[in-house]
Amino acid sequence: MKLVLFDIDGTLLISNKSGTQAHIKTCQELFGKTITQFAQAGLTDQLVVKEIVQKNKLGAEVDGGFLARYFGLYTKYIKEVLAVSKPFLLPGVAKLLEELSKNPDVVLGLLTGNVKDVAKLKLDKLDMWNYFNVGAFGDDNPDRNKLGPIAMKRAEEYLKQRFTPEDVVILGDTNYDVDCARAIGAKMIGVTYAGFSHSLNEQNTNYLFKDFHDTKKVVEAILK
Repeated sequence: MKLVLFDIDGTLLISNKSGTQAHIKTCQELFGKTITQFAQAGLTDQLVVKEIVQKNKLGAEVDGGFLARYFGLYTKYIKEVLAVSKPFLLPGVAKLLEELSKNPDVVLGLLTGNVKDVAKLKLDKLDMWNYFNVGAFGDDNPDRNKLGPIAMKRAEEYLKQRFTPEDVVILGDTNYDVDCARAIGAKMIGVTYAGFSHSLNEQNTNYLFKDFHDTKKVVEAILK
């Protein structure tokens, strides 16, 4: 059986900077300041928050209590922003998930830097959340490379069977996804639609696609 783990942003969907807008609104409420540019692509939400606090000199101690408060507000604002930002699926995603969900030898999961509540909001907006049985999220661990083993363990508990690294396929759009796959010895399938093709190539991925419009080829790559 294959455990197929999808990143969300830039892999399944484009959220039209909903995360950026929600972070700005959250910091405006918490600190009364308008934050400047900050990195997000491929990072876990916990690391994004740490970078925001450090780069914008906000002076907060990023501990468990602060993160709980931050993500409570962030989740509220993500919901508001998604209502107007018009997120959309990458070409072929809906058909690919439908095809894979019919295969009894495939379990679909998520491996994302988004905290779970935000991941659900983004996917629910596009009616995709219910395709996924298991997952590992940005609130499970700030280190993305630790998320693969968490997802594998949850899949094993869900299906009551063991998965080896050879059974795992990770689909993502940044070098952070590549590192995550390498950390557990999983197959890596890259997608370049979101514009991070400079960090993905035929040397650091097993397969590389512009998007998922060719369902047959993508499914073959996953199951091979």
